[in-house]
Amino acid sequence: MDEGRIQRVVEAWKVLGDVSSRAIYDQQLSERHRVERGVVSAEVDLDEMDHHEVSETWTCPCRCGQDYIVTLDDLEDGVDVVGCSGCSLRIRVLYEEAAT
Repeated sequence: MDEGRIQRVVEAWKVLGDVSSRAIYDQQLSERHRVERGVVSAEVDLDEMDHHEVSETWTCPCRCGQDYIVTLDDLEDGVDVVGCSGCSLRIRVLYEEAAT
């Protein structure tokens, strides 16, 4: 084992061996997994969102007072989960891809 790996194991042992450090680590890990999995707070049909022709964007309000924004490029790239511009909430945008 190289020294760097041994040091990481020792640090992990310290964190996991202490109840309060382990609780903080577990909370951070849980939050990271939630963000990576993209927990979705709601599903919104694209037709129900406000369309802005000039910027080719669609928006809908979030409960925090800011907006969810999806662009034409997002839709063309197959993006269907977008985050709020003001908080950590995410929605799934429901739409059908146009036949090419």
